[in-house]
Amino acid sequence: MSQPVIAAVILAILIPLWIRLRRDFVSGLCYAVVVLVAASHFLQIRTPGILPELTIHRLVFLSIAVAWVFQRDRDPIRSTPLAGWIMAWAGLAFVSLLGTEDSVAGTKRFIEFVFELFLFYFILATTLRTREDGLRVLRAAVFGLFLVALMAAFEKYTAINLVDRYLGLDPDAPVVRDVRATYRHRILLGTGMAMGWPLAMALMRLAPARRQRWYAWIAAAAMLAACYYARSRGPWMGAVLAGGLIFCFGSRTLRRPLFVVGSLAALVLIARPGVWENIFGLASATVDTDSFKGGTFQYRLELWNVAWEGIKDSPWRILFGNGPASGLNQAISWELSYRDTDYTIWSWDNDFAYALFQYGFLGLFVTLAVYGSVAWRLWRESRRTEGIQRDLFICLCASALVLFFMMSNVTVFARQLHYLFWTITAVAWATRSVPAALPTEETLADDTPRMDLPPGIEGSTLRHPV
Repeated sequence: MSQPVIAAVILAILIPLWIRLRRDFVSGLCYAVVVLVAASHFLQIRTPGILPELTIHRLVFLSIAVAWVFQRDRDPIRSTPLAGWIMAWAGLAFVSLLGTEDSVAGTKRFIEFVFELFLFYFILATTLRTREDGLRVLRAAVFGLFLVALMAAFEKYTAINLVDRYLGLDPDAPVVRDVRATYRHRILLGTGMAMGWPLAMALMRLAPARRQRWYAWIAAAAMLAACYYARSRGPWMGAVLAGGLIFCFGSRTLRRPLFVVGSLAALVLIARPGVWENIFGLASATVDTDSFKGGTFQYRLELWNVAWEGIKDSPWRILFGNGPASGLNQAISWELSYRDTDYTIWSWDNDFAYALFQYGFLGLFVTLAVYGSVAWRLWRESRRTEGIQRDLFICLCASALVLFFMMSNVTVFARQLHYLFWTITAVAWATRSVPAALPTEETLADDTPRMDLPPGIEGSTLRHPV
């Protein structure tokens, strides 16, 4: 597509958002979440020189941020959970930015992965005032991921990537065409799908009618299939970890679909032996340090040593690191301890090790504190509640667990996944406030929004996906 056509497409996406934000701010947030978790980074308007790109994500964020400023009925930021830790993280990232060698790249990364993401979280956390508001946004998130799963299935069986076809070939994509849908890497696609299927399970548990449960079933199945199509061990393991958490701590009603999923998976393995051979082959290669796959497993651990080597010679860098975006476009020569060979570090496949390299020990501590606080609060809430409410938080915990696990073995540079995570976090705070008498299975249909597909994203009665 030419730039004028792309600009027209972006405008066509933004106009409904502006209308929704004006009429019903939460409806606008639902629409925005669908776009933020589903749209491609390459849907953007190019800017000259060193100016930040006008991606669809940035334009959607700016739209809701401007509308949020004029919202009178919102909570103060200081009252939101995690406000102190997030402010500390942003402050340390800014201090680290002052010492970076590439101020342009560092500023862009600070804006993109610190300022915009944290303000997005504050926007959601200060405006989702009721349980129903939170569930509406959760449905929007699942719907957005469902769209991505459908595009992944289409790409799997047609070998056509819609982003490459209409927006231009991704220069960073490998020559061998992996299934990526709208994400920039197959691992990130698999991560999004592994995070999404527990959320679809939550909607299945909340659904008051068979039709809504079938919608959720289809969404969960599509995401698991897309996770498999991504052909990456990390997301597969993340999906299994999420399922294990749900199985161990969910109710019998929530566990029941897992038996169905397991039975269907067994049938697929019997009917298509190649699937089992594919999974078993990749798993075997993981534990073989002489194989390429096993080497990449060891490589992620090696990055901790690389990060320490990059900051140890300066007290400033030990505390505050090398600055945002440092090392991304820098070749680092390193001798791999598990192979005794020289190697060029070209990819930071460990987000936590990269946090140490970027922000130093203070930044790493605050990073772990923020994510650890989210994990602890979600888990604590799941243990305090019962029934449907407990199952909802178990599913939110399972989804967040996938991201935590994947951050230990990949750089999560897809903004879609960060928007999804902070959406889940804000939804958790909104849905923890429930009536004194929590709805039972019999009364759920009276006060729980239905899970209808669009146009159900809008309105105040019910709606549909992150």
